[in-house]
Amino acid sequence: MERLPLLTLCATIIAALTVIAATAADLPPDVAVHFGWRGTAERFASRESYVGLMSALVVLEPMVLLAALVVLPRIAPRLVNLPGRDYWMAPSRRAATMRRLARFAAALGCLSAVFLAAVHLLVVDANTLAPPVLPLRPFLAVAAGFLASMALWAALLRQRFRVTR
Repeated sequence: MERLPLLTLCATIIAALTVIAATAADLPPDVAVHFGWRGTAERFASRESYVGLMSALVVLEPMVLLAALVVLPRIAPRLVNLPGRDYWMAPSRRAATMRRLARFAAALGCLSAVFLAAVHLLVVDANTLAPPVLPLRPFLAVAAGFLASMALWAALLRQRFRVTR
């Protein structure tokens, strides 16, 4: 994998972990971690459990995405769902395709880590209130931004790997 995408992904994960670590002390001992449709707290976890889980998600989710887009095509190219897969996975194009997939995987991992850090900040904000209430408009804005980013990512992937005959 190329260095710049990997370094960018690592830096994004480290930044997200830093945000979580820097704000962990702002959380109460019992953290509201699940919210209903109106933003009201429905389930709680210990601060340590919540911070551990969020930290693990920020690291593991991008790594799973990276593995799915970088490792899987090397192991089982037939399982790759890519427009024009046979064209792009042909021996003469395979190395370049793998580099491009790695770049897309790094970008997707970055999106995931940023989204999780943003959700964490909303959870911190929600837990400053008594009783805890998730700010719905900011949450919906974060979710919409993430979905729009994912749609753009998918469109760019499709555009990059289209086959014109």
